[in-house]
Amino acid sequence: MMKTLKGLDASYARGSRASRDGATSISRAPDDRVAERHQARAVEWMEASGASRVWTRPVSSELTAGQHQAGTCRMGCDPTTWVTAAHGRVHGHDNLWVMDGSVHVTNGGVNPVLNIYALAFRNAEELARC
Repeated sequence: MMKTLKGLDASYARGSRASRDGATSISRAPDDRVAERHQARAVEWMEASGASRVWTRPVSSELTAGQHQAGTCRMGCDPTTWVTAAHGRVHGHDNLWVMDGSVHVTNGGVNPVLNIYALAFRNAEELARC
């Protein structure tokens, strides 16, 4: 399946290509196909559990405003490839910490607020020790 998104910078979409007219084509990602199989299996489980109706939404690679953006200050050990260390301290800065969803490498398929809370509490404890 191909999606064409006019005006989308190709560098932001995995598997994307820009054509001569500036249109960007995005190939259906393998992750989307996996998500479709998981969704179909979840529907089977719900129906087997007695659900009389199950509503689903199409799995899509299209960018929407409903996504939870993350990953702009990813955490990791190597300061050449990661912005923050494991507890959110910015590499090379003793007094600069990041404690929100931007340290996630990626978000799962649901609202990440509980993960962000847990991460912030954990990182705040480390900050208090410093």
